[in-house]
Amino acid sequence: MLDGPDVSVALGDGVTNRSQAWDFVRWFSGKWIGRPLRPEDGCATDELIAAENGLGFELPAALREGYALWGRRDDLTRQQDPLVPPAGLYVDDALGGVLVFRRAGFESGADEFPAGFGQVAGIGP
Repeated sequence: MLDGPDVSVALGDGVTNRSQAWDFVRWFSGKWIGRPLRPEDGCATDELIAAENGLGFELPAALREGYALWGRRDDLTRQQDPLVPPAGLYVDDALGGVLVFRRAGFESGADEFPAGFGQVAGIGP
């Protein structure tokens, strides 16, 4: 028997949309980590706009929402593949023009979206 919060109960029937994903992140932060999300845990709108201006395109909607919700909470991502701060986002042309938003914890790669992904895939703003 587990002591503490049960992730399988929290996920219930799964996660089928971003709203449910963000609800799970809120639950995980509060119940599993023990530090509920607060408004100051997210990146400010002007910080995200500055990052988008520097990149020359809007961030994919899910990425933007994630940064706005918990972009300053490195305790949620630092164990493996830390989140790149908005000012550090970049397009890696050597990887085919992808937006790099996480760094592999062991420096073997990164997570990325093709630049302009949100608009191309129809999931952007």
